[in-house]
Amino acid sequence: MNYIPIIFLFFIALEAYGKEIVTDSFNYDSFNESKHMLEWLHPSPFDAIRSNFEENFEEQVPGSKLMGLKVLGKPEWLTGAIPIDDDEDHVRLRRAGVAFAFSVRVSSPDNVIHEIKGVYTWVGVNMDMPEKEMQRTWVDINGTLDEYGSDGALRQRVYFESGEDR
Repeated sequence: MNYIPIIFLFFIALEAYGKEIVTDSFNYDSFNESKHMLEWLHPSPFDAIRSNFEENFEEQVPGSKLMGLKVLGKPEWLTGAIPIDDDEDHVRLRRAGVAFAFSVRVSSPDNVIHEIKGVYTWVGVNMDMPEKEMQRTWVDINGTLDEYGSDGALRQRVYFESGEDR
């Protein structure tokens, strides 16, 4: 019987004692109520978020591997819309931004597992003009929603490069 994997799991458990730890899975349950809003930004938003994290970590540390991601709590949203001519009852979405706290597990090339927490922000602007639509993401390591959520940096980020003063 090979005891090395069992010993390895034991050390991970000891390191995690008293901490919320992300298992090797991807948990987006906190988006149950607002997944339709994420789909404004991408038709497969969870795949896009995962890919974005993987690309960011690979860029920072080549050979790193995203092992798990958990959304920690309810996401915060800001949106903006403009009236539709001759239709008082409807508006057209111009911008949307979401910020959410996350915890990820990343394996470095030397197989050291790191748990990283922070805030992920995803914003789309000019969404009513497909030829001018732009999107941007931010990953704020060790950030909080108080700093980067709807009452924080998200207020400015939903206006990035749109040409509007805010």
